[in-house]
Amino acid sequence: MDSGFNFLILHPKIQYCASFEPRVMSNHQIQSDDEIILPGFKKIIRQFFQFIFWVWGFLVLVLKRRRLLILAGLFVGLLLGYIYYSLRPTYYRVTMIVQNNELTRRTYGEMIRQLSSQVGDGQDSNFTRALNTSDEVASKILFIDGRTMTGDPLVSDTSTRPRQPFKIMAGLSENAGVDSVQVAILRYLNNGPYLKTVREEQTKLYNDRLSFINAELLKLDSLKSEYNRFLASSKISATFYNNAFNPAEIYQHSNVLFNQRELTLRWLNIDRDAVTLIDGFKSPKTPHSLGPFKAMFFLGVAGLLLAFLLGFLVETKKRLR
Repeated sequence: MDSGFNFLILHPKIQYCASFEPRVMSNHQIQSDDEIILPGFKKIIRQFFQFIFWVWGFLVLVLKRRRLLILAGLFVGLLLGYIYYSLRPTYYRVTMIVQNNELTRRTYGEMIRQLSSQVGDGQDSNFTRALNTSDEVASKILFIDGRTMTGDPLVSDTSTRPRQPFKIMAGLSENAGVDSVQVAILRYLNNGPYLKTVREEQTKLYNDRLSFINAELLKLDSLKSEYNRFLASSKISATFYNNAFNPAEIYQHSNVLFNQRELTLRWLNIDRDAVTLIDGFKSPKTPHSLGPFKAMFFLGVAGLLLAFLLGFLVETKKRLR
């Protein structure tokens, strides 16, 4: 049985017969929406690689046609690298870790910044007088900087807590005599007019407090000895008195005085200076600045890339025209 059907189309000028038959689609012809069509995917991959090879060919073309420009950029970069090395002095960077005991870290950062602003202003300068050192030691210092332990600038620190560590970094023209530079910087931070007066008065106060505590501890020790001797030579009474002497209070008071004595000794021996040194400068073996090879290499590569980019833009403009 034929399930198809025919019909005739009549038109004043056109007459033809159209025949339609239903077709049953197989499973291979039915495609879901999430199916990947391989011919389209292959076309995308082919176009991608064609674009890559075209870009590569264009870069090679730029390299051939603009080789003089690229070589000139490389030469200029190498020359600038050598000039940079010649003009920028070789320096060694040293770092010490200190602790603030009197002022905030931001205050010390401002003091260090003002000191660093006077570096290199000639012999018998304000910088030399501020450090209270010789011209030979002062001439070695190229810069001084203060940083927190996380590397942030000390002048932007907002903490007000005392006894916090921070770093002091310095650039030196040579790696010899770093101990003299360290002593000079610490002297500048500790011996300012205000800090010197405050610490001297505090030192007198703590010395008097230590003498008083030592005298009180001696009295308490004598009292404890006498009380122990009394207990050993007397008989225990059966009568209880509410206002009787409590020997435990002697030991409690003695413990309080001993803790105060420990804190006083810590201040006199460790926290006496406004800035306490935790770890000093170490003499570096190699300079921190760029050497001649590194300076010429980096600037040479930069000049090469800039010249190549310029040539690329010129060739692209020609192609567009």
